[in-house]
Amino acid sequence: MNIEEFLDQIDEMIDRALRLPGGRCVMDMEKLRIAIDDIRLNMPQEIKQARGIVADRADIIGTAKREAESIVRTAEKRGRAMVAQ
Repeated sequence: MNIEEFLDQIDEMIDRALRLPGGRCVMDMEKLRIAIDDIRLNMPQEIKQARGIVADRADIIGTAKREAESIVRTAEKRGRAMVAQ
């Protein structure tokens, strides 16, 4: 499961909890602790994936900018050549 699914699980626990006056509720502490531990265990992997995505994004943007600059230079050269004829 991913972090989002663990958070959904906690949300469901809250929805199913015994309601008390004053906005309080009674929950199974052990299940809640397990869900929190699962989030902690999975968080590093998800952060690693996010960093990889950000790095890939930066590479893609850099490549696109270089290609765009090359296209513009080529177009300018062709334009000058056409005007010179």
